[in-house]
Amino acid sequence: MVRDSKKKVVEESDQMARLTDDLLAEIISRLPYKSTCGCKCVSTGWRDLISHPDHRKNMPQSLAGFFYQVKGARYFTNVSGKGDPLVDPSLSFLPRCHSLDILDCCNGLLLCRCWKATDPEALDYIVCNPATEKWVVVPPTN
Repeated sequence: MVRDSKKKVVEESDQMARLTDDLLAEIISRLPYKSTCGCKCVSTGWRDLISHPDHRKNMPQSLAGFFYQVKGARYFTNVSGKGDPLVDPSLSFLPRCHSLDILDCCNGLLLCRCWKATDPEALDYIVCNPATEKWVVVPPTN
């Protein structure tokens, strides 16, 4: 009976070894932040996979830092106070705007007002995620 349980454990570990890094990262990215932190403790391979820049953007995020603005210049500061900003404070991935203002934020998403370069009287509201660099224009309302 002991033999059968050892054989089953070996078979399960063989199946785990067949998972590609991308597939494993996709599975882990669907877990809550606290569970993702626990996954980092499974092995050094999992820790490195979760922390790798190619996968980090898709993983659940904790508080990483703050945006702030001084005399029209936008900055991002890491919570740790060390290292390069984790996100680009210029938000250069957004469409070209004459002027861009951050109006509000919630759960890592930013609500921005974008004054169009082609028509300074017209503006768009954009919701973006600076960590993933995905964004969407809020549809106009009457």
